[in-house]
Amino acid sequence: MTGEEEEERLDPRVVEGCRTNVTAPAPRSRPLPGAIKVLAPENGAYAGYYAIPPSVADYRTFKQKTGATPPIVFTFHDWVNDEYLGDDNPKLNRMSDPFPDSETGLTPLQFAEQLADDGAVLALAWAVYCCDPESPFFLLKLKKPWNIFNRILNGDFDNYIRTVAREIKAFGKPIMLSLTGEFNSQAIFMFGRDGTKWLTSVDNICNEYGDPTWPDGPERIRDFYRHVIDLFREEGVRNVTWFIYASAHFGSSDPIDDVWAHPQYIYPGDDYIDWVGQS
Repeated sequence: MTGEEEEERLDPRVVEGCRTNVTAPAPRSRPLPGAIKVLAPENGAYAGYYAIPPSVADYRTFKQKTGATPPIVFTFHDWVNDEYLGDDNPKLNRMSDPFPDSETGLTPLQFAEQLADDGAVLALAWAVYCCDPESPFFLLKLKKPWNIFNRILNGDFDNYIRTVAREIKAFGKPIMLSLTGEFNSQAIFMFGRDGTKWLTSVDNICNEYGDPTWPDGPERIRDFYRHVIDLFREEGVRNVTWFIYASAHFGSSDPIDDVWAHPQYIYPGDDYIDWVGQS
């Protein structure tokens, strides 16, 4: 990034009225009584397993080679497969639908059941994307972000969210869920009135959604988490441990993005999130 580009991004008019020190607003709902949560170890850390797509055979090979059961197994099951990104009415993945690219048709619920029988827990990024932050089409602003987050916040996908909540409630055993991939990588593309503009493409980053003192992209991510978790609680789901995580390069790559897509703006609050992390 050149000095001129950095100066443009730091233009005081773009951040006029924005606060640089915030805390999560009061919760709209609270954890249900009797909620089952995955707890951190009293000492040390969990050594887990991660694969895309997941495979029971590969998981068993991992166990055999290490001589231990990984307590947490992480993978992805996105709301929408890549080929449907940007569609007005995309095909939505339920927990009873196979993982994309699974050679055996394995579903998240089937995998979670097998892991539970082993004493392990599935940690699933049930993720929504406005765009691919590594794609040159988005980075060069040749492709517009998808406005799915605004639609979710408007309630367009509530029936789908409730359907998935009921599936997980019926499963009954502990499961961990995150609703995005790396949250800061999405937040920088969700500015403007319709949530489809880049952090560096708007006249003011804080005054076109929600609280006029809060960066709009991170605020949308925060409200998205709260909206989905509120619906899960309305459905009586007690077996989800909610987690959220930043990208590996957060804090070291871009001083402007790291300020305005900072976790303080995105974090939904302790009543909503059980674990936080970084890729």
